[in-house]
Amino acid sequence: MVNKIILLLVTVLFVTGGFLNAGELIQLLSDKTRYIGYSEDGIIDSAISKPVNVQNVTVGGTQIPSTAFKMVKTPDGIVVETARVIIIDPDASQKVKDFFSKLDKETEAVVIEKGPGRLDIIADGAHYVKYIIRVNIKIWPGGSDLDNGEENRPCPGDSDSKALSELVENKEGCFILVNWDNDNSNSNFITDLDKQNIQNEDNLARVKIEFTPNPMKGKLELFVYQETHPTIRIWDSKNKSNLLFAGGVGDNKAFEWDLTTQTPLENLWVEGLANSNKEKDTYLILRYLRENEEVDYDITPITVIMINLGNGVYREAEILNANRGHGAIPYKYVGECNKADLSNDRKFLILNQSLNDITGDKNLTFQTKNPGQFTMGCYTNVSALNYNKRLKVLSSAMQFLQYTIPWCYEDCIRPENWDGKISTIEEERCEGPIEASYEINGIDVWGKERSVENNVVHYDVTDQSDNWEYGDITGGYEAGANELPDNLEEHNDYDTGIFYGFWNDTLQPSTQCGWTTPERADTKFTKQNLCIPVGAKGGN
Repeated sequence: MVNKIILLLVTVLFVTGGFLNAGELIQLLSDKTRYIGYSEDGIIDSAISKPVNVQNVTVGGTQIPSTAFKMVKTPDGIVVETARVIIIDPDASQKVKDFFSKLDKETEAVVIEKGPGRLDIIADGAHYVKYIIRVNIKIWPGGSDLDNGEENRPCPGDSDSKALSELVENKEGCFILVNWDNDNSNSNFITDLDKQNIQNEDNLARVKIEFTPNPMKGKLELFVYQETHPTIRIWDSKNKSNLLFAGGVGDNKAFEWDLTTQTPLENLWVEGLANSNKEKDTYLILRYLRENEEVDYDITPITVIMINLGNGVYREAEILNANRGHGAIPYKYVGECNKADLSNDRKFLILNQSLNDITGDKNLTFQTKNPGQFTMGCYTNVSALNYNKRLKVLSSAMQFLQYTIPWCYEDCIRPENWDGKISTIEEERCEGPIEASYEINGIDVWGKERSVENNVVHYDVTDQSDNWEYGDITGGYEAGANELPDNLEEHNDYDTGIFYGFWNDTLQPSTQCGWTTPERADTKFTKQNLCIPVGAKGGN
């Protein structure tokens, strides 16, 4: 439809002016007083309105001044807000076409902005009128609260001021967390991913579709591109009332609106379904079309982050037997859903066993950047820990903060006849909360090969079976109950004195995570970054 385009940045206001011939247009250009618009009926002359930012636009070697149009009303009643081109239509009169052809050869122009602000041509009888339709995806970051409903933070999408700027949106994109938590405190620890109509849901990202001016005609399409696997879903509300898009791999047209008869939804809400494989592997793509020709588009990149709260993080110990290590549990993220905070270890709080009590006020740097101690990394039972079990582990870990539990040196958990309940723990070593939080919920961590049972490994520290008496010095077993749970006896073996150098077969933070390879024992823990695919790694 378009034969030639002269790139003159202009701004237009209301219906005004008459039509000029080519000679009069040349005179106006030579006077350097006006910008000129063109329609099929002729040349539109408009009076100067106000200065605009225009740079390096020349005609015939003469710089065009930074002036603006008054506005023009199109035949279908749409008020022009901005215009950035002069259009030559193939059906225009030959006289006008010849003039613009000559003008074009002498024109140099720098287009300040690509993308938004493209040309639309409306057919209305014999008339062709130019105006600009801008479409934009306005997006808010996802919420950052991950828990079992203990804390209800405001959802960023509830505040207009929290929307991403165009600069941040284009440079970093939008970050959304996998919505694996339990905002309504479901007693069965059902993840929010498996629920609808969730009270206090605060993790979804708000999306608003904007277009200026309202085109009233044409079509809007919203596509979701997911590179390798589904990472997001789209709902009609932040509480997940109705699922609108479940999606698949590749380009998927999620929505289409015929603007003649339909109005786009005011807000859409994006849920993190599964973590991205890499940064910016998911996109929202908004297109505006007239007569099936694309007029404008906007693209928003998205990265979905999995924060693996409940993992164990380990480093060298500060005092006795430093190489045996020190373990803690990241249990809370206190940052916002952006790359800077997600990459900041100080935004993650850890459950940490100190000398006098277990506390929750230290941040991840205590494990990853503690002066003088090397970092062992971040670990979990990757194959066994689904979202539901992770919620259970997190709930159990939080229970430790309800009690005053001092540190002990030689045993993982005391009393030695412990009944397997967190509320009855009297003392513990730093790996104790990790071992208990997992194995109370049926997730194996560390276990010892039992020589008298064909080297079968026994993991569960809460198991109350009592069939053997274990010799923590000899490592041998004698048949018969001794009123001490067998598994706890094995977990509490420490190896001191002359056996100090042979502790690889005992439970220590270092053997619990596998930094030190267990001997005659086993750990189910392997490395897993705290944040995937980008963000804090927990020392890995």
